[in-house]
Amino acid sequence: MKQHKTKRKRLLVLALCLLTALSMLPVTAMAGADANSATEGQVNITKTLVSSIPDKDGNYTIKLTVQGNPVTHNVQPNADVVLVVDCSGSMDETFLGINSRMKAAKKAGKIFADGILTTGSGNRMAVIGFSSKKQNIFGGWYGNPIKVKTELLEDSKKIKDAINQMSADGGTDYTAALTEAKQILDTKNDKTRPGYVIFISDGGPGKKGGSQNDPAWNGSAQVTQLKAASIKIYTVGIELEDTAASYLRSMATDVNHYVNILKNSVGKDLEGILTEWAETI
Repeated sequence: MKQHKTKRKRLLVLALCLLTALSMLPVTAMAGADANSATEGQVNITKTLVSSIPDKDGNYTIKLTVQGNPVTHNVQPNADVVLVVDCSGSMDETFLGINSRMKAAKKAGKIFADGILTTGSGNRMAVIGFSSKKQNIFGGWYGNPIKVKTELLEDSKKIKDAINQMSADGGTDYTAALTEAKQILDTKNDKTRPGYVIFISDGGPGKKGGSQNDPAWNGSAQVTQLKAASIKIYTVGIELEDTAASYLRSMATDVNHYVNILKNSVGKDLEGILTEWAETI
């Protein structure tokens, strides 16, 4: 009997030694720690001696419980994007004598739509094609400066169908276009979804440009409102002169959200820029 008790004592000592050794393992939390309160990627081990009485073979059972706090990834939330395309008469000008700026913008816009509205992305997109009202012989203005418009959609085909309807004619009414863009984004039910405006133009605001200082044409109030609502504004100039380029740059959220495409590279560069921005969004 004395020998059996001595054996049990030795086994108990061995078990306690094992527990001591486990306590030296490089874990970040010990028994009783709450995995939910741990930092991301942290592992917690709980060690418990199930019974101080050995089994029939003299073995002791130790229970190890391992818990971890998973590493989360920064998932970009679903976005609402409005593509605004200048459809003024100058957009019908050709480069290299081959394609018009309008044709290049339409092709790039459809590539952009495919990049934003990927399957399962949850993103939505709207498109606006704008020019200006027309002026009659008495100096009065008539018509609608918004030539093409959709609501926010998840269907890229409907967006591309709308883009195909664009044609070039008239002046460049930034105010009308940006008012429409803001109204579209204001309809969002979920205000936590990030909003974006992608604005493409080959000229300054106005009947024939040159109205950068006129709020009736330049969209300055609407830009201020969009930025105040945390809407990011990307602007693309197509062969703009210095004054018009400077104004379009000022509309953008920052200098990294603006580009002025140079002559003879409109199609290729516009597609590249919109593809890059679609991936960023």
